[in-house]
Amino acid sequence: MIEPGQCLTNGKDGPMGPAFGYKYQCGGYFHSEIVYESEGAVYAYSVPAILDSWFGDGYEPYKEAKVMACCGEYDDAKAFEEQKHIGLNCIMDARQQACLSMVIWLGGHIKQVSGSRKTTVTAIRDYIKDNLSECMAGLGDGFPSDLAYNVHSSTWYLPTLAAELDLVVGIWDVHAPATPELCNSLTHNDGNVFSQESSPLAYTIHLDLDEADGDLLGPVHGGGPVTASAAFASMMTSCSVPSCSYARCPSTPPANGQSTR
Repeated sequence: MIEPGQCLTNGKDGPMGPAFGYKYQCGGYFHSEIVYESEGAVYAYSVPAILDSWFGDGYEPYKEAKVMACCGEYDDAKAFEEQKHIGLNCIMDARQQACLSMVIWLGGHIKQVSGSRKTTVTAIRDYIKDNLSECMAGLGDGFPSDLAYNVHSSTWYLPTLAAELDLVVGIWDVHAPATPELCNSLTHNDGNVFSQESSPLAYTIHLDLDEADGDLLGPVHGGGPVTASAAFASMMTSCSVPSCSYARCPSTPPANGQSTR
């Protein structure tokens, strides 16, 4: 078993045989998009098709984790943000899942187009399929070296093809049962690709906003984080539906009238 603070990406042998870690289910959101040119026009194809896909505990079962980490024992005495190696391992798996998901769903897109556009999309799908390692590495170029910012984005420009793959992923936590599964690489969830449909929220609580201002920090652009400030439409500003701020919080169904999360 690997030590706390260590993670695995590919299979690795140690002095006592294959190295193993614990499988953690990563929680966050995901959006990928392929942008390509055909006959002078620019097209975009997204996975999921609309909005973001949410993943993690409450969105899919642990055994069907869409994004995972394979690391040593989690330190319960430290916050998730202090265990950056796990978050970075989640990001690496999200890059892999972005490439795998796009290969599968471009297969469906090929059936939707025709002519030279069909030829272009087929060439893009085949290139990603045959160069998954290059795809993963390309999507890693834009990532920071730590989790200073919760949202990470990058772009891989496909060589010899007028196309790019864009990825945005946010990681906020990890989950594992009392007895987690063992893993020796990030390939254990390769069959759990992202869907074209956005993930619906689990059981939700609707909260209306009384009053608030907000400050935005990140993502990094032009050598530093992008910043912004805004006042939110709220009950205090006499907003009218649908132009009012609200939150939908995922939760497990209430038991005996009490929310369990």
